[in-house]
Amino acid sequence: WMRPHDMAATSLEVSFPCNWFLEPEAELLWVNDETEQHFMSLTQGKTVEQATYVGHRWLVRSKVGREVLADVTVVGSSGGVQHVVADGAAGSSDVRMAVLRIGRCARELAAKSCQTLLKIMRNVADAPQNAKFRSLRVASATIAAVLDAPGTLALLAAVGFEQQGTPVGGGAGAPSGVAGGAEARLILHAAAPLALVKDAIEALERLHLLLHGGHIPPPTATPTPPMSASSPSAVSHRCSACGRGIDHDLRRALAGSGEVGGWRTHTFSRQGEYRFHCGRCDVDLCGGCYDEWKKGG
Repeated sequence: WMRPHDMAATSLEVSFPCNWFLEPEAELLWVNDETEQHFMSLTQGKTVEQATYVGHRWLVRSKVGREVLADVTVVGSSGGVQHVVADGAAGSSDVRMAVLRIGRCARELAAKSCQTLLKIMRNVADAPQNAKFRSLRVASATIAAVLDAPGTLALLAAVGFEQQGTPVGGGAGAPSGVAGGAEARLILHAAAPLALVKDAIEALERLHLLLHGGHIPPPTATPTPPMSASSPSAVSHRCSACGRGIDHDLRRALAGSGEVGGWRTHTFSRQGEYRFHCGRCDVDLCGGCYDEWKKGG
């Protein structure tokens, strides 16, 4: 790119940490006038350095899902190095932050925690009025086996589980951060919002997918419902200037009227978009815009 004279040269050091919750590959992109330009590919566990200038904006996106893992505008002085960690944590909810912590665990521990938490959350979501599913006994072998995994207790707290029972000062074998004793329990009150439980299920299902070699699907555009070409309200084309629908029978309707008519494709602009065209003025408009144009609009 062209370097403006008032910009100072510097470097951006980008670290992409290992995390089972994130895709294994990402891209470093330079944002130039809202256009994202690919500069290099990243893999988990690697750190790269990119020459840049103060004021430039950079994104790190996951390769397939296009999730933003880091968004930074370069600051500092000439010759300095700005460090960025592309961990997807910025702006994350408490639920996502907790699952990101689980994703940093060794695979076996992360998988065990994920499996147990998914069962807990699905039970609550499927039977929200069942008090049995909203009460976890800390001394249970299944629960105790995963509570020491970083992020597990944080996720339970994020969806609303609260500690109840008689604290005994953390007896032998009590998980870190949880009071010991056979009666210690984690309780999710009936009034707790299920939306957080559903968010946790979605995040854990993603973690489970990636832990077992699955792939995040690419983002898809929301499909537009098809319209019948024979419908009076149907349009075959839309004006790229205003977005209005253009009646595909307009040329026939104007036949013999003396009006300037005809449709044409502008392959050099946006292929496949048809517009009302004035050959004399070389103007392309939809029907509505053409009416305004005739009135001087």
